Amino acid sequence: MTISIRNLAALCAFTVMVVMVLLLGMGGAYPAAPPKPPGTLPEAGKASPITQRKLVFMLTTGFEDLREVRLCLEDVKVAKKSGLLTEVILIFRGRGVDALASVPGLVRPPEIVQLAREVTASGVRTIVSSNALQQYGMPAASLDPKPTELVPDPALRMTELVAHGYPVIRY
Repeated sequence: MTISIRNLAALCAFTVMVVMVLLLGMGGAYPAAPPKPPGTLPEAGKASPITQRKLVFMLTTGFEDLREVRLCLEDVKVAKKSGLLTEVILIFRGRGVDALASVPGLVRPPEIVQLAREVTASGVRTIVSSNALQQYGMPAASLDPKPTELVPDPALRMTELVAHGYPVIRY
């Protein structure tokens, strides 16, 4: 098969035109500023462009580690106060119910009581395992502060939330 010079010139001109059209057509697809390198975080205190910003904390630690309970409650409070999230939920499961009610023979430290009240007063949704309350002999009426919701299976509720895009932080 032989290609004449005329055909070769036409093929080259056609190729150049296709490349030009493609380059000009893609020009608007690139951002004006170079993208930030992977792993770069937004400035502190500034919301990202993501519209659904929600987070679930799960507290499973109780009186055996009060520092961890305090840390969880403080982190939940900061997350809600930041204004960067559209919703913050705190699930109390297992020994985590200790943060809301006193176990016979053990009294919650006043600092934990105050933090738990501040968390709920800030608008954080609180979900408590009714099975854990029953297991540890805590009547739901004794909870302070009162939870938003009592559920028999907090693992199922957490699974539902994850299916709706909520990441989970566990303490």
